[in-house]
Amino acid sequence: MTPRILFLGQKPLGEQCFTKLLQHHRLAVCGVCSNIGTSVWWGSELIHLEARRRHLPFVGNQQRHEDILMALIQHYRIDCLISVQHTWILSRELLEAVKGRAFNLHCAPLPGYKGFNACNHAILNAETRFAATLHWMNPQVDVGDAAFLEEVDIATDETAASLYEKMQGAGLRAFVRLLDTLEAGETPPRTPIVGEGRFYSRSSINALRRIQNPNDATEVDRKTRAFWFPPFEPAYIEKEGRKRHLVPGETP
Repeated sequence: MTPRILFLGQKPLGEQCFTKLLQHHRLAVCGVCSNIGTSVWWGSELIHLEARRRHLPFVGNQQRHEDILMALIQHYRIDCLISVQHTWILSRELLEAVKGRAFNLHCAPLPGYKGFNACNHAILNAETRFAATLHWMNPQVDVGDAAFLEEVDIATDETAASLYEKMQGAGLRAFVRLLDTLEAGETPPRTPIVGEGRFYSRSSINALRRIQNPNDATEVDRKTRAFWFPPFEPAYIEKEGRKRHLVPGETP
């Protein structure tokens, strides 16, 4: 039986994954949810445009519309849900509607890096290895058994931007493994994620951009790399109430 998929995704990785999904012809895409318009930091609405071009049922994610998603699941007999870089926390009712066959791609290892800004925190925490986790979903954020894990090394000169690019590749590899498994008619593996871990909120990096001690070479190096992610604000020093932004390798 051909898996019937509802795809929720956005951002560069979501767009890459959606393209890969469309290339797996033995998988049926029966619904799509993504951003409309280009007033987002990645400046693209590729998923929306491609879904419309292919006449796929589409739901904009600018507002939460679980009722419409539920209607799509019921009407098209959707039996699998995949989320990539999407913003909504999905309800138990929605997950149960696909009998628990719901998967989320999180570009960080779990349970240590739940939530947001994982690449920034990885560098701030001086990690040397990182991983994208494709996991079974449940109603809690970034919780559920792991299906596929793809690891990367973090270089000593890594920035948040360069690590983000590495994680795009790792995430895409994990996503393709999921698609290949579904296409083969197999059930993705389930490995319990052990421990409570840590959740980083969306605002968790706001108070960390400021370099407290400009004479501390370690702090300067780590924070300039951790917050180098154009177009977002980089690390800075503050003197007499004025900010001076720094780039990696720059001396205060």
